[in-house]
Amino acid sequence: MNTGHTGEIAVCRDAALIADILRKSFITVADEFGYTINNASYFTAFITNEKVQKQLDAGFYAYIFTEDGQPAGTIGWYSESGKYIIERLAVLPEYRHRNIGKQLMEFAGNQIKKAGGNLIQLSLVDNNAQLKKWYQNLGYKITEIKDKQLAFKIAVMEKQLTVNITVN
Repeated sequence: MNTGHTGEIAVCRDAALIADILRKSFITVADEFGYTINNASYFTAFITNEKVQKQLDAGFYAYIFTEDGQPAGTIGWYSESGKYIIERLAVLPEYRHRNIGKQLMEFAGNQIKKAGGNLIQLSLVDNNAQLKKWYQNLGYKITEIKDKQLAFKIAVMEKQLTVNITVN
């Protein structure tokens, strides 16, 4: 659904705003899979402002998508031991199905490419088949399934970034 509205992506250092978007976006997934603060307190639907602030302080690059001046989504990435990891992709329920998630993923991929990255990694709830398929449609492949004795298994997905080679 394209509403004809315009979106903008900008750097965001406001931990409270990012955490609010994450909680409101991920609670729909928590509800769908039965995750609560009691059985999955580490799930993003229950993230604290302080945890987001710690990530920002540790070098996490965070961005916010606004549509007509209103926050609609967020994404972030960081580099660790030469790996580039995307985290915290979230689109508020009322803004879903407008290609905002795809725009955020493309934006983050371009930022990672500019930073010298050639491989992106991300993680998600393994039994979220719809989201896994969405990432696969963006070119990501499952590389590992982690069972950390959590309320759910984690699927790790990766995508190789294309390198532009010019031939003289």
